[in-house]
Amino acid sequence: MQELWNKSKGTIIWLALLLIFIVIVYLSNDNDSKKQSTRIDDSFLKDYKVNEVIKVYVTDEDLAKKYLSEYVNLLIYHREDAYKLVDSDILVSKFNDYNTFNKYVSNIITDSFVRATVKNYSYEITDGIKAMHVIDADGNEFIFKEESLMNYTVEL
Repeated sequence: MQELWNKSKGTIIWLALLLIFIVIVYLSNDNDSKKQSTRIDDSFLKDYKVNEVIKVYVTDEDLAKKYLSEYVNLLIYHREDAYKLVDSDILVSKFNDYNTFNKYVSNIITDSFVRATVKNYSYEITDGIKAMHVIDADGNEFIFKEESLMNYTVEL
């Protein structure tokens, strides 16, 4: 054993010195990279306030206008989607099928209907269901039953 130690003593010392040198180089480079990362020039950054939360208060009147204009748009341009929003009880009692609904909508569309002007509205909560009663300029009545904001069914 002693003989093996005497033969490889120089090699072991060189390997130990090489290992120490590698560790020193690694640590000095790591410290330089940390110093460089903290030296970022942030003078180009501005406070644009793009990620701020802006509170928006929607009144019942705003909501009535929004619901009516959105639904009128669906009735004119995407009637199938408007049909899907009709409350299931109304579909059974008032409209037997899509053709009956389509004829009804064709009869109520006028120039003033297209403008989606709210003549009167009321908002009530019954049995935990929020209902927005909206009457347009032509006297057509729509009842928007909210499940959540902008998620509703319609009674015509």
